[in-house]
Amino acid sequence: MQLPHEITPKVIRAIFTQLHGRFGNQFLDKFRTGKTIETDGGPRDAGIEFAIKTWTTGLTGLSPEQIRHGLLGLYEWPPSLDEFKSMCLSYRPLTEFSVKLPPPVRTDEQIQHNRALYQQTREALGWGRKLGA
Repeated sequence: MQLPHEITPKVIRAIFTQLHGRFGNQFLDKFRTGKTIETDGGPRDAGIEFAIKTWTTGLTGLSPEQIRHGLLGLYEWPPSLDEFKSMCLSYRPLTEFSVKLPPPVRTDEQIQHNRALYQQTREALGWGRKLGA
């Protein structure tokens, strides 16, 4: 799910859709009142609309990565706004470590030994004869 940086009611509806998919009506029933209000999108449940407004305010300032982390979180029950936000805030980006190792140091003796082993292996496998070397 591609999320914009700004938390809008449209983003919260997408979050609610994801959570409804995971938890079924148990998630939406936390907010549902049974009272209908008229919105630009047609008649909707007042409790769910108020929850969307509350979640929009409550999640403002979170990054798309944090929201994604919240959606991937493991919840025993459908999360409240506070539980979901807490999961979002637990997001930590992966840290890249760049450790530069020094180049390997090989002595002339090691190089000669490795070449001899390579030659023995080639001869044992017959590669030298097959490749015309």
